[in-house]
Amino acid sequence: MLTVGIDIDGVLVECNSFALLRWAEAEKGLYGAVERFLETNDWEKAFQLPSTEVSRLYHEFEVSPAYPGTQPIAGARDGLQVLKSHGHSLCTLTARPLSIRERTLTLLEESFGRNIFLSHHFQGVPTKRELVQCTAVHVHIEDNHFQALSVADMTQVILFPGPLNVHLPRNEKCIHLEASRHAHRDMPAHLWQGVWQSAWEEIPHLLADLVRDR
Repeated sequence: MLTVGIDIDGVLVECNSFALLRWAEAEKGLYGAVERFLETNDWEKAFQLPSTEVSRLYHEFEVSPAYPGTQPIAGARDGLQVLKSHGHSLCTLTARPLSIRERTLTLLEESFGRNIFLSHHFQGVPTKRELVQCTAVHVHIEDNHFQALSVADMTQVILFPGPLNVHLPRNEKCIHLEASRHAHRDMPAHLWQGVWQSAWEEIPHLLADLVRDR
């Protein structure tokens, strides 16, 4: 069976990045933030602000009505259970900082149960590439296309559909889920729920194919 590394934000729990960018444009007048983030994958460049101001902006966003919270991605709970029942070993590989490790572990336990993951790996100082290297995962499920391409030469990467990647051309270095064909960046939130549900239903079959091909 396979060892599967899974990103957290945008794959297991709803990613707040797109909501933050849209809020910053609409409420703070930081026009062009979405496009700059898509080009650079850099928050300071996206907002054209220093890191201290980016942190302040995020904290303001967290208490605003626009903040979507940290809900599990539709289909993720059932999808993880299916992967576990198929004998795969699951671990999280996240760019979240170590400073919110305990809060994140509590979120994952409350959302998915205590024994679903073999281990958790936070980016902290290492890059996502270094995390993939040290964990030697066979497959990594990732929604950030920059991160996905950074590890695609080391492991098989499944690009999970999200509003910050579905508009991009398909890249042969990654596996693109069929669910992404039915998505576009500006879809309302309730339609994204269906896309994510379909994606998580698709993933176990895809991994079964990878096992057969090994």
